[in-house]
Amino acid sequence: MATGTGGSYKVLGEKYKTYFEKKGIELELVETHGSKENLQHLIDRKDPIQAALVQGGMIAVDNLSGVESLGSVDYEPFWMFYRKNAFNESIHVSDRDIAKLKINIGPVGSGTRT
Repeated sequence: MATGTGGSYKVLGEKYKTYFEKKGIELELVETHGSKENLQHLIDRKDPIQAALVQGGMIAVDNLSGVESLGSVDYEPFWMFYRKNAFNESIHVSDRDIAKLKINIGPVGSGTRT
């Protein structure tokens, strides 16, 4: 199972490994750079990795031939920090207000950035 090098994917992978060990099944965890790499393992039909943790909404459905989702297993919170003068703090900040801004989410190659 492709997980990640740290963070919630690695922690969740370890929990699955422990669960499956109790059932007599050995689950090998493969550390990756995250969602984007995990998805590439699943798309590559010759890759021996058969399961991975991937953020939802990363790729169009038409590009997922042979890949199936077992459902959502976790929520990933989104934290947004901004300069005090970016918004008028006396009014509610909406999605439309945020969409007008130039923002950077996650490092290059990460699922969050995708």
